[in-house]
Amino acid sequence: DLPQVVVHQHHIRGLDGRVRSQGAHGDADVRPHQHRGVVQSATEMVTGINTSLQNGKLGIFVENAKKYFDRYTKLKRTYEALTALTAEVKSEIDHLESIRTSLDLATNEGDLAQIRQELEDSGLVRRHAGGGKKRPGSDKSGKKGRARTPVSKPLHYISSDGYDIYVGKNNTQNDQLTFHFAEPGDIWMHANDIPGSHVILRSGGRSMDEIPDRAFEEAASLAAWYSAGRQQGKVEIDYLLRRNVKKPGGAKPGFVVYYTNYSILAKADISGLQEVSD
Repeated sequence: DLPQVVVHQHHIRGLDGRVRSQGAHGDADVRPHQHRGVVQSATEMVTGINTSLQNGKLGIFVENAKKYFDRYTKLKRTYEALTALTAEVKSEIDHLESIRTSLDLATNEGDLAQIRQELEDSGLVRRHAGGGKKRPGSDKSGKKGRARTPVSKPLHYISSDGYDIYVGKNNTQNDQLTFHFAEPGDIWMHANDIPGSHVILRSGGRSMDEIPDRAFEEAASLAAWYSAGRQQGKVEIDYLLRRNVKKPGGAKPGFVVYYTNYSILAKADISGLQEVSD
């Protein structure tokens, strides 16, 4: 405002007077002629502000600053919206990648039926007529037909040291295996940062230190084999106690989180392991 500028002008004139007064008392460190140039420059600056105010230029500066701020605010909102959308899209892609891996691991019609059910529940495909209540292998009346769909269950292996190892073949089985079948003290395994099966190494009440290294290596080989990294030869496998694996609220099937884990580089080779028929 103009009154504020006038106040600044009075302040500068007062400063000039004080400088002259100090010089008259013989202060060796204060010379009026040394400060006069500074005071003159300040006076010129204030004069320039007065001129800008009178010509309306300062208003243009303020208007431009407001435009830049409004643009920044808009871009910030856009960035936040895109960040959220990117995370959502990535989640959908990860889900679809996991389903593709489940299709690769499917061994019978029952596995495929579970995968289709997951697709229907996720809204990715339409349900069968009748709201999806008709069971595979049944006729229209709901009675069992001749072509009964095989029951889909996780794979079961036994390690060389006699430890039970279970492998989920799809997201539905992974959730069931991890959160309804495994004990808190069992060992949970999964390929690092790629789609794959949840693998449970039964601890039998033993601590991690009491379980032989060979059992860990064989379970890790299963996690590598039943993953999207099978063709890589070697796959990094994360493992930790099952109690430290969590499922966020509203998370998609098979999706879990964990924050501390061990890692092992495992060969995608299960030729020395025998599957058990339960």
